[in-house]
Amino acid sequence: MLLGGLWFGYWIRQEGLQLTHLLLVVWVLANFFVLNVRWN
Repeated sequence: MLLGGLWFGYWIRQEGLQLTHLLLVVWVLANFFVLNVRWN
């Protein structure tokens, strides 16, 4: 997860695409939601 985040951060810096950043935020929120549902 951490390595994936660093890779996406590097990719966003290289590409400079707001769409990619938006997709990353949605991906993180989705993972956060799934983990909360799983633990609760």
